[in-house]
Amino acid sequence: MSRMLVLLTSVSSEKEALELSERLVNAQLAACVQYTVGRSCYRWQGMIKHEKEYLLSIKTSREMIPAIEAMMDAHHPYELPELVMLDAEAGAFYGRWLRGELRVPKD
Repeated sequence: MSRMLVLLTSVSSEKEALELSERLVNAQLAACVQYTVGRSCYRWQGMIKHEKEYLLSIKTSREMIPAIEAMMDAHHPYELPELVMLDAEAGAFYGRWLRGELRVPKD
């Protein structure tokens, strides 16, 4: 088994989901990004909102966090992007593939 992170964020359109997913995978910050459509209920600026959103599940490693946060700051369409980090275990085969798809950060 191999340690991995699943990061969650959301955007308001399929186009934004596709663009952010491709940026992360092309930059080798994520091995895979899945996105699904759903509904969100949240409080924003004192008002309850109900919105259609696309939830992105970003498969990556802990070493990628600084670069992913920088990319989110530069390219996420929301004023305050959600970024929830879930520790996870990957099976041996998937874990090797995931590690092989990520670029190694330079110190």
